[in-house]
Formats: sequence, C-alpha cells, structure tokens
Amino acid sequence: MKRFDIRKIRKLAARERYGELYFHWRKAERMIASNLPDVRRYGRRLKRRVEWLYREWFGAISNKGYATNVAVWAAA
Repeated sequence: MKRFDIRKIRKLAARERYGELYFHWRKAERMIASNLPDVRRYGRRLKRRVEWLYREWFGAISNKGYATNVAVWAAA
C-alpha cells in the first residue's frame, strides 16, 4: 500500500490539485469498504486527511458553491 504524499499535490495547479484530491478520496472510500481491518483504518485516516485538505484549499469557494469551477478561477 503506497502512502499518501502531500508534497506532490501541493505543487499542482488548482485544477489538478482538485482532481488528485478527488482521486484519493475515492481510493479511501474503496479502502473503507475492504474486509481487512488495517486497510479500513488507513482508508478512514486517508479520507479524513483528504477532506481536511479540501476544506483548507477550497473551503472559501466551496461554501459559495463554486468548488467545481476551480479551474475557471485558476485560469482567470
């Protein structure tokens, strides 16, 4: 199981960063659904971490309903 590395995601532009967070969130959801206790535990931790990062980076615009238009804001 490969560990989550935030350093690579921080270097990305807003559109790619949003996509990577979504990818890792989906991965965490699949891990939580696993039958293995260690995988479920890591999945819960990963999901919590990804959701915290999302709030940190996109929280201000997601409160207004613009989180899906991050690429438009980043390109402007």
